[in-house]
Amino acid sequence: MKQHEKLFMEALKASLNNKKVSWDFTISQETWRAIFELSIAQKVLPLIFEAVYTCPAIRGTDFEFYKLVKRLCIENMLVQTRKSAEFLQLYQALEEEGIHPLVVKGVVCRELYPKPDLRASADEDLWVTEQDFLKTAKFFENHGLHRTEGDRNPETADEIGFLSEKGGAYIELHRSLFSRESELWSALNQIFEDAQSTSVTVAVQGVEVHTMEPTMHLLYLICHAFKHFLHSGFGIRQVCDMVMFANAYGSEIDWQWLFAQCKEFHAEVFTAALFKIGKNYLNFNEEKACYPKEWLKLGVDETDLLLELLDSGIYGGSTMSRKHSGTMTLEAAAAKKQGKKRGRGVAASLFPQAKSLEGKYTYLKKHPYLLPVAWSERLIRYCYETCTVREDNALETVKIGRQRIELLKKYGVLE
Repeated sequence: MKQHEKLFMEALKASLNNKKVSWDFTISQETWRAIFELSIAQKVLPLIFEAVYTCPAIRGTDFEFYKLVKRLCIENMLVQTRKSAEFLQLYQALEEEGIHPLVVKGVVCRELYPKPDLRASADEDLWVTEQDFLKTAKFFENHGLHRTEGDRNPETADEIGFLSEKGGAYIELHRSLFSRESELWSALNQIFEDAQSTSVTVAVQGVEVHTMEPTMHLLYLICHAFKHFLHSGFGIRQVCDMVMFANAYGSEIDWQWLFAQCKEFHAEVFTAALFKIGKNYLNFNEEKACYPKEWLKLGVDETDLLLELLDSGIYGGSTMSRKHSGTMTLEAAAAKKQGKKRGRGVAASLFPQAKSLEGKYTYLKKHPYLLPVAWSERLIRYCYETCTVREDNALETVKIGRQRIELLKKYGVLE
């Protein structure tokens, strides 16, 4: 790791432990800038600033730059506080209507942090039963929230986003946790078939919310990260959530069942590496979490995965080339699932199959013969993005895609 990455991880660990770093050595302005830029890319700026703002080394930073970072942190915290309060008000109103959605990730994970509003959330995820989906969607519209993707049909969509212009809350309403139309992900929904009936309630800022019981919820955090790993990547904040969750609920988690489920979709080595990152660089406590020996016996090397997380940005969006490289990794994973040899490589990145594009080009669902039209639209958009963002190009996309395929092999996802 580079110096700024090491310092970033040290500060993040301190923040998770509700502590401050005590750096008393010289840190260049360039390194400070790199630390804070990485914090912004990983959406953990308030967590990092909270850990470093009192250390002697920060006195060497440019004062105007320090003030800018401090202002950004305060603004982020104020926005998060407002969004959380609005979400909880809406949730209570839903409960009064007799609708009991499950909250996944978001506020449930954030409540486990020493100072919850330092852990920002772009959105809040609600999972409701099929019979309550349309009713809940109507509820949000009646309360002044508007749909962010108006072309999605509420009758069939797996999820719909709702945004409040009043308080800024953004809610993703799910009728399934994973896409039912994806060959890769639809099977994961079967694991969570009983999650609604085995739900529990937890207190978030004094409000009781329904959520998945701990074993199911931790598995969902793993599956969600795994999905993004196969697309274009994910960031360190998701590992923080898993670590905080395992530390808090470890004694209630059925680790043996969890390990077996991860093996089913070839994620046991990947998951072991995440928890090893948690132990070596964050605040994961194996004893407190009752972490199983099966994962310890795997003896994985977590270094390459950590570097991947730091490079990826929050959801693999650090560059457009990285985003586009996801087509190659997804095609390789789909080929493995179907028992085929991976052979399309670059062609898969530029000309993916119809199923891979239906989410963005919805007309393919009814008219799959229009796939060449979708390819044309996608290539035009791709050319625009790669021409307007200088560091992104097709060669870089292929390079990142190949590197990430090797990473998937290293962590047991691909052979």
